[in-house]
Amino acid sequence: MKVLPYNIAILPPAAIRRKAIKISAMLRKKGGMFSLGEKKFVPHITIYILDLPAKNEKKAISKLKSLAAKMAPIEFNSLRYRNSGRGYAEILYKKNRAAVELQGRVVKAINPLREGIIRDRYKSVLNVIPRGMRENVNKFGFSDVGVKYRPHLTLTRFPNNRKADLKMIGRRGLSFVVSEIGIYRRGENGTCRKLIAKFILSLRKSRNS
Repeated sequence: MKVLPYNIAILPPAAIRRKAIKISAMLRKKGGMFSLGEKKFVPHITIYILDLPAKNEKKAISKLKSLAAKMAPIEFNSLRYRNSGRGYAEILYKKNRAAVELQGRVVKAINPLREGIIRDRYKSVLNVIPRGMRENVNKFGFSDVGVKYRPHLTLTRFPNNRKADLKMIGRRGLSFVVSEIGIYRRGENGTCRKLIAKFILSLRKSRNS
């Protein structure tokens, strides 16, 4: 059975992508392993990383299209730039109720299509990672679900788990309203290498909500 790597993610608007790409390029010059761009290493906020049987790709697209039509745009507020460990430099976003609901709906819809497949990266560490993460991997094929979810936008990764000097970035916020999600072919370090399909969160909120 052919299995392919995917990342289902939030697509920031063009203005935010441009800012993230510019910051990433600055960090690349300081030794980052990659820099973001519009065609590969696309700026994104991961919702759900998983491996799927290739035969289920069209089913995943259909489910995401249906899900997006039933969800309204949501606010994402940036909190701070940070080194998250293992060399990653990122923008951390506030984990609000809407973000949790978005991930929950995506995971519920797509997880059955995984057919129990667990990514290779987890197989060698499954017995040593924290219990909550291990349970998530067994249930969903992804460790960062529910209470373990931390919305973030990765800017680059530094070799040898090196921490970046993020003071050079300044204090520019990168908050935005989420109106699109997409399914990407995943590359190394959780990157989004190829857009397969994108979907607009198109439910309109009522004036009384």
